Amino acid sequence: MNLANIEVTRVIVHDVVRAAQFNERPPVLSASLVPLDANGKSLVGKRIIDTVASGSHCVDVTVSDASVGSPFDNASVMLDSDDENFITRSKQLAESLSLAQTTGSIKAGAAVFIQGTCVADSQTSRFIAIIKADADQGFNKQVVDNEITLTYEPLAKLCVRVEFMS
Repeated sequence: MNLANIEVTRVIVHDVVRAAQFNERPPVLSASLVPLDANGKSLVGKRIIDTVASGSHCVDVTVSDASVGSPFDNASVMLDSDDENFITRSKQLAESLSLAQTTGSIKAGAAVFIQGTCVADSQTSRFIAIIKADADQGFNKQVVDNEITLTYEPLAKLCVRVEFMS
């Protein structure tokens, strides 16, 4: 896939935990979007392009359930949501991700929800990218007053796959 001209429109970050930890330490769910200036948006877009282009650590996802209320449905609805509904849907997806993390090697971390537009294979598309970033993948997470701040180093270590919808 050939990606270009990514424009990030909004980002939110939530803490996610392993399913076994959910009751004793539930995930921290942000109540507001991450404020990004033009440079921050540009950097996130560049890092997505670099990561997807490299192909390393990416996972293809096959959607087996697109019914109302499914994770795919929630992500799709986010494309046309106002900020409040975008935040609500991202919280639902972060909780679902926490409850689904049952395999022994899966770690707690951060779920980063990014919305924007780009040119994919010469066609302008809207996208939602959901990045699960483990603590050992270059992200430093701080939680203050139920808001999550991430500082990051190499984003190229992340697992990213972007679904495009025209």
